[in-house]
Amino acid sequence: QSLSPPPTFDQLIQLNKSVQSTLQGAVETEIFLKAKLEAILQEPTLTGPPGPTGPTGPAGGATGATGATG
Repeated sequence: QSLSPPPTFDQLIQLNKSVQSTLQGAVETEIFLKAKLEAILQEPTLTGPPGPTGPTGPAGGATGATGATG
């Protein structure tokens, strides 16, 4: 099915400019987000001190539903 009336040349140029502007904005956003991600990935990871040792388990080892485990 065709448009009635078909778009003018000037309307097509305006549409093209609008699409280009939208794509340019999307590309700029992607570049910005990529730079942020790369900066975050370059940050050193810090490991805190170990926590306290937990209580000792019962003598005799672990016993599961089907018998001794581990």
